[in-house]
Amino acid sequence: MSTDCIVLKIEEFDNWELDNTIFIIYDKLKSQYLIRGRRSDTDKYNPVPISFIADNIDNLTEFILFILCKSNTYTYSMYNYDNLPDNQYEITYEKLKNLDNNVNYEIVTYTNKKLTKKCLYNMFNILKNIYNNYYII
Repeated sequence: MSTDCIVLKIEEFDNWELDNTIFIIYDKLKSQYLIRGRRSDTDKYNPVPISFIADNIDNLTEFILFILCKSNTYTYSMYNYDNLPDNQYEITYEKLKNLDNNVNYEIVTYTNKKLTKKCLYNMFNILKNIYNNYYII
């Protein structure tokens, strides 16, 4: 079974090169934020994906501010994926990345933006408060 929900993608650019991709989803049933992400490959490193849960918006905001560099530039995108599994553990970075860049799912994208606590908080609040009722029945 699958459902649809809003997914936030944050891409971090260091000197115009993609450094980090983070996907964030709010699981309404468990009242948790899902964090899936991965640093970009380099000549020396092949980073593993991250997969974490945050129980509240403050912890999520602090974590994202800690792992991303405030002086870099960012692209923020929101998607409406209608084919995500119900089980949050089946939603992997790889699955989200495979759906990524399909304009059919895109709601909005903002490029060349700065990272601010207020902006993150507002986007995370949208994820938490915009949903489909049938998902939580």
